[in-house]
Amino acid sequence: MLQRVKIIARILGRKVFFVAFLLCIGMPCIVDSDAVYGIATESTITMGLSSGSLSVDLVGEAGGNFEESDDATITVRTDNFTGYNLSVRMSGSTDLSDGNGHAITSISSAISEQAFVSGSTYNNKWGFKPSQYVTTSGGINSVVNNNTDFLPAPSLEGMLLDVTSAANSTDNTYTFSFGAKVDNQTPPGNYVGTYIVTAVVNSIVYNVTYDANAGSETVTNMPTPNPQTTTIDGGTAAADSYVTLSDMTPVRNDKKFAGWCDVATTTDTTTGDDTCSGTLYEAGDDLPIDQTAAPNITLYAVWVDTLFPIVWNQMGACEFHGATNDNITGSACTDYHDVKFIDTGVALYSQANYLKDFEIHFTLDHYLPSEQ
Repeated sequence: MLQRVKIIARILGRKVFFVAFLLCIGMPCIVDSDAVYGIATESTITMGLSSGSLSVDLVGEAGGNFEESDDATITVRTDNFTGYNLSVRMSGSTDLSDGNGHAITSISSAISEQAFVSGSTYNNKWGFKPSQYVTTSGGINSVVNNNTDFLPAPSLEGMLLDVTSAANSTDNTYTFSFGAKVDNQTPPGNYVGTYIVTAVVNSIVYNVTYDANAGSETVTNMPTPNPQTTTIDGGTAAADSYVTLSDMTPVRNDKKFAGWCDVATTTDTTTGDDTCSGTLYEAGDDLPIDQTAAPNITLYAVWVDTLFPIVWNQMGACEFHGATNDNITGSACTDYHDVKFIDTGVALYSQANYLKDFEIHFTLDHYLPSEQ
């Protein structure tokens, strides 16, 4: 009584990749063993399969006859910075069926190869052996590496084989084999079952922190919550891969909010305004998510002094007629110089003189539309 078990692998799917292992006993099946690359717009994941066909030849014996297949090698690589998860599930049934009402059923618990070979209770049973898997013993996920046991067929809901947490620039490698044992009570035939291996990039929890960027000064109407958390699926198309920023506009005394900068700002020594050397976003803008970069970003408030958008250049004498302070004339005018004004320009309005009336003789130097 000759019985043959073959495992045949096909790679299916797009963004989520399915490797379907068809367990056939008897007739050969068509094999597609080429690696298939599935690419999402923002992050990519690649799955490869080294062998398209695995098989064992079994002759039923009174005490049972065990055989293990060769290994199939699966490789997975992603540039998604949160990594991926790899899982396996059965399709349709955990039995290997000949289509005529006969089946080779799964073992019910993990066993060693030695136990599989020697135990008569394992006649007409099968199990699979992944190189690693994730166990939830005690409610905590942990990976069993370098596994040598045969496991029960994965359920139709599936079981985890690996969960990574970062991009991997080189392939992660996994192997699969299966073992079956038949005796002389097993009817000959083609016993078929399918299990599916799935690799999918992990979701991304993206945190945006809003920095008031005002030192010790008070800023009100800051975005809430802060940080702002957004979750998207890895591999989401670029058009849908973004965080919508808060539409709240921060408020600061004597300064105008000009947007959010994705890098720390610098201070313009001429104008006293914040300068953004990165990308400037307005409140409520969409901030694109780079699914291959770090999951957290800090945005810095950009502040400008817009009280007087016209820049003046001092000429001649100046006089401040103090309403609450002594009059200020001549060279003492420079004490109220504001860095927003070029050269030795005198601020028409500053913290120092806002309670004074004043009189300044000046000529117009230039006008900065960008400071309106």
